[in-house]
Amino acid sequence: MKTRSLSLFGLFAVAALALTACDPNPGVSSTSEETWDNYFILNGSDANDDFNELRTAYVYDTEANQSGDVRVLVVPVEFSNFKADDLPLGREGTKEAIETVLFGGDSSKDDQVMWETLTSFYEKSSYGKCKITGEVMDWWTLDMNTLEFANNYGVSNLVNAVNDYYRTGEGSEIIDVNDFDADDDGYIDLTFFVYSCPEKTNGNEDVFWAYTTQRSNFNPDLTVANISRYIWASYNFMYEGGYYDDNDNFHSWTNAQKTSGEATLDGHTYIHEAGHGLGLADYYSYDYNGDAPMGGADMMDNNVGDNNAYSKTLMGWIDPMVVTGNTRITLRSFELYGDAIIVPIRAVQENDYEEAVRLAGDNAADVKFGEDFTILSEYLIIQFDTPDGLAYADGLHKYRNAYPLFYNTNGVRIIHSDSRIGVFSLQDGSFAQYVETPHLNASASESYYTDFAHDNTKTRTVNNNRLLQLITPLNGGTANLDIVHNEALWQEGQSLINWQMNTNVEGSLTNERYTLGYDISIVEIDDENKTCTIEITIHEDATTPAA
Repeated sequence: MKTRSLSLFGLFAVAALALTACDPNPGVSSTSEETWDNYFILNGSDANDDFNELRTAYVYDTEANQSGDVRVLVVPVEFSNFKADDLPLGREGTKEAIETVLFGGDSSKDDQVMWETLTSFYEKSSYGKCKITGEVMDWWTLDMNTLEFANNYGVSNLVNAVNDYYRTGEGSEIIDVNDFDADDDGYIDLTFFVYSCPEKTNGNEDVFWAYTTQRSNFNPDLTVANISRYIWASYNFMYEGGYYDDNDNFHSWTNAQKTSGEATLDGHTYIHEAGHGLGLADYYSYDYNGDAPMGGADMMDNNVGDNNAYSKTLMGWIDPMVVTGNTRITLRSFELYGDAIIVPIRAVQENDYEEAVRLAGDNAADVKFGEDFTILSEYLIIQFDTPDGLAYADGLHKYRNAYPLFYNTNGVRIIHSDSRIGVFSLQDGSFAQYVETPHLNASASESYYTDFAHDNTKTRTVNNNRLLQLITPLNGGTANLDIVHNEALWQEGQSLINWQMNTNVEGSLTNERYTLGYDISIVEIDDENKTCTIEITIHEDATTPAA
């Protein structure tokens, strides 16, 4: 189910290499005698540091580890009109189910699980780098019904009470909250509140839905950690996946099937919300106008499939190759190995570029772009998708029989990212300018803050620029999309020629002034070996900056 977040808006020479299956680094090979080595490896941990530096400069107090251990405190919450004893599995059974869907094994190891759990998904999505564990507390009983809670109490007061109880109250004798602070920053890594009523209870989806946010009134405490980032979601989300029968017909679980234990557990929504807990934004549009800049197929879009190469770079899980000139690269399956290519938008100023071309003389076409690349800039990112791993199940059946199928064929996905940093007013949130660093001087920080300038919701972004947008073979490469499926993937023989931005807005530096400067050609897709060879060449007119 698409859920809503309340969080603020996010060298090697080229050679034929023999790589082991567990090696997350990309394979690079040549399809001719010529070898092109115009690229460098972007260290994922460096990209992750830049991402977290931006996120924690002003917007968030903290980020949990995105690689290594992440510890989750889980608090089930019951209301007077939705007692835990009255749930299909009862008090203890529901608590055990929550523990299973969050921290159990995948469906190949646990027959209670339909697909993946929180733990198994992030272990696979991160190629073993992100290890999420946690503990489910006893039910937190509220002496009020859901209407009273929504109108008179609210989630914030609940979080305050739980925080006090487990830090310094009677709960401090049950757990040590510092056990849930794996990165030792004075905050619990992530807290889940799983409530006992269905979503949209009382017709109130502002309260009874799934979202991720943080408490801003708690300071870090290295002695006794505080709650910061937390997730609020219904127990009922664990059943929303339903099932397909032998005739491929979809069914929702009945209460009888839940009570008997026949109903298997589904982690999609909890996994999506945990993505916010790790720092990722929503990639769908909150304008809800049918616009789908990422085509609907992504864990942070419609809760399906896997995370994309952009997300995994921000998390520090992969080390993409950044192109600096003519390059031929063979990618392995992204789902299995995490191979990816970044093609920077030409980011030099016009005068600097002309001077570089002048000095190069007859070798002007070899002038390289993007050697000072940062993940907080504008670029294309490329991955070779195959229906393996986390992509398989959601490419076989529609999640809830309602959301888009994930990609279920081999093909190349090209994504445009504009991840530049913006300066915003603390008073009204208005955009002031782009900057290259998230840190403001003392005077400016009294009135302004920094964050990602762009978002996938047009009413929330700067200059109509998207944070992430699919570039597809459809409509000449534009990506103002409704829901798409396999037709969004590039296939053997197709090329993206010197693609230009589909915005032309004053103040949008690279979007306005520069074209891509590269041609991208899908040379060969080897279905048997799950590899794809891509040639990226400087466009013949690239030595003339766009007007």
